[in-house]
Amino acid sequence: MKRLIALILVVASVASAQQKTLSLQAAVDIALQRNVSVVTAQNSYEASQSSTQAAMGALLPSLDASGGFSRSQNWRNTPAGTTVVNGIPIDYPGGNTFSASNNWSAGVSSRVTLFNGFANTSNLSRARSNESASRLNLSRAQQTAVYQTHQLYLNVVRTYQLLKVSEENLKRSKRQLERITESNKVGAVALADVYRQQVQAGSDELALIQAQSNFEKSKADLNAFLGVDAGEDYAVDITAVPDKIDTTEFAPLNQQFADYDALVRTGLENRPDYLASQESFQSADASVTIARAGHLPSVSLSGSYGYG
Repeated sequence: MKRLIALILVVASVASAQQKTLSLQAAVDIALQRNVSVVTAQNSYEASQSSTQAAMGALLPSLDASGGFSRSQNWRNTPAGTTVVNGIPIDYPGGNTFSASNNWSAGVSSRVTLFNGFANTSNLSRARSNESASRLNLSRAQQTAVYQTHQLYLNVVRTYQLLKVSEENLKRSKRQLERITESNKVGAVALADVYRQQVQAGSDELALIQAQSNFEKSKADLNAFLGVDAGEDYAVDITAVPDKIDTTEFAPLNQQFADYDALVRTGLENRPDYLASQESFQSADASVTIARAGHLPSVSLSGSYGYG
């Protein structure tokens, strides 16, 4: 039995040593690296950069090179015979003859579009607008991740404080139950008061269980949003968040955000999602130009050179 207890203590101490403490800033850093929305927006931005490079390459002349080589060989058996040259018969021996020929060729060609109804330039404009929209969407995803990380982290702190309150309420109810039970034994209070306090203690115990469940759920929600692996165990640093707020701090905040019209202008100038919508509108306008270019003639220049 003593060995079993020692083994449990060793395992508990190892688990405590491996547990990492998660501060608010560390949670924000993890969210910016692992959050699914942020990672998706980052991949979309990188894909849009590739599309922009492809659109720029479409404006440049194309260059194609080609080459070829062939070889043919021929063996022929020539029988012996006689030929007449200037009336003189000449005998020639038979034998094998061999012939071979090598053929090779090389060529280069280039082509550039001079005009195609501005489809090529509009395609580049659309790609750049999509890239800007993706970059702004990434910025917005990062902002949202930071905001939701703060919200979920503070929810963990809130449920922890409520858990402590529930624990104190249960301790108080149990002490009150002990006092009323002792008073009932000496006849100072009625038995109904004992039953009433037992009900109150049971309600406080149920509230404690619910508070524990809410606390564990809030930590699970935070870990799921951060994209933390299920095998990683983090202890939230509750002490990093102050539990008291000075009311004098509200005065400068209220003064800073008192002008509603200024807040609206600031939002329209700086909100990444609004700016991304503007870039998407520019991209759609470029798509209309590309579609219209299909009804216009196109002019291109091409040249080639070959040698064999």
